[in-house]
Amino acid sequence: MDVSDSPPHPEDLGLHYGFRRNPYDPSPLGIDRDDSSLFVGREREGREFRTFLASFDRGAVFIEGGTGVGKTSFVNVQEYRIEHEGSRPRLLPTLQTIQLASALSPTEFLLSVLSNVLNALARAVPRLDRGPEFKELSRAVTQSLVQTRGWQVDLAGFGAGRSTDATATSPLVVLLPAVSDLLDRAAKLAQAAGLTRVVVNVNNLDLIDSRTFVSFLEVTRDLTLTRSPFLWVFIGPIGCRASVAQRSRRVSELVRSDPIWLPPLTVKEVHKAVEARVFRFRTSSSVAAPISREVLDLLYEASSGELRYILNRCTDLLFRTMIEFPTSRELDLDLARPLLRRMTMSSIDRYNLTQKQKALLVKLVTGGPCQPKDFGKYGLQSVPAFLRYLLRFYELGLVDRRRSGTEVVYTPRGDTILALGSQTEK
Repeated sequence: MDVSDSPPHPEDLGLHYGFRRNPYDPSPLGIDRDDSSLFVGREREGREFRTFLASFDRGAVFIEGGTGVGKTSFVNVQEYRIEHEGSRPRLLPTLQTIQLASALSPTEFLLSVLSNVLNALARAVPRLDRGPEFKELSRAVTQSLVQTRGWQVDLAGFGAGRSTDATATSPLVVLLPAVSDLLDRAAKLAQAAGLTRVVVNVNNLDLIDSRTFVSFLEVTRDLTLTRSPFLWVFIGPIGCRASVAQRSRRVSELVRSDPIWLPPLTVKEVHKAVEARVFRFRTSSSVAAPISREVLDLLYEASSGELRYILNRCTDLLFRTMIEFPTSRELDLDLARPLLRRMTMSSIDRYNLTQKQKALLVKLVTGGPCQPKDFGKYGLQSVPAFLRYLLRFYELGLVDRRRSGTEVVYTPRGDTILALGSQTEK
């Protein structure tokens, strides 16, 4: 059957262009050998991260970077390499990442850590999960979960979305010492197996405000950051380490002074990353990259090097072309540009912005990075008035926000630039 005779399915996307899977998949690289081989760049940052993990038996480090630069992939790949390079001391990366949320209590947080540690131990040490101590710890985790009101079981690695409606039979403050003791027992079990460091990843710090995060660390400081042999990896936006230093000296002194900052990949590195995926997933040596280098350059410039955005938009382009031009196997700039403009404009139109909001977005594309104090340049009467617009755009994902010293800077994001950029010439 001809492709045009039947609506394509998402899982057919790679095969349609001659690949076993979509080479522009925007998902973070996984924790395995194949994905590790697709990782490009970050050699200096990788050495710095691995050196930290090998040099300390407690404390924390921050991995910082802008949206979509590959922070999660970086941590996954570096910890995979550590695990398989025969390092000394031997490390136990928990690999599963804890998603920190403002509603997560210290007890729930430690239960999630404990569950991840046990899962990692079962994976790293053959038959360890058959031992009496491991089984007892697993049972204790389950019992503690039942006693914790509103606990989402999937967060602790115990299932896909199941939750308990059980009422807490003990206050969380009473459970906390017991959970802390269980964590120490799990650490001893790891050390007995020759694993002298346990690495815990905490992600999505951009989903909670910095004040809440620092308060959380202050409460858990003596249960986490001072506890050997645990090393904590906090993955978040630029400036989160500085927020800790500003708000809590007692926490800051237990965190590595400088964060490991991941700048955007260079355009050359983006091309190399895509080429590695194309080479890995093509079904024959005659299959070429379906998206031209010029299109990648356009997306790179619009997104300021945000790899996840580039891969997302490449995937969108492939899918749209497969539907509208089923016989085409290559997207050049002339074909991609109108498709991108139509897709991004449609995305913005769904937000039902007012004419004044759209006009301000066009000015932001022209002006580039700005601060609330620049209100006069954009025709606003005050900082609060301008800030209301900027915060709304940020909530919708139309602009990016990052801290530069003591200032907060707002920058138009990729869709805004691709959809509205041509209007800036008017």
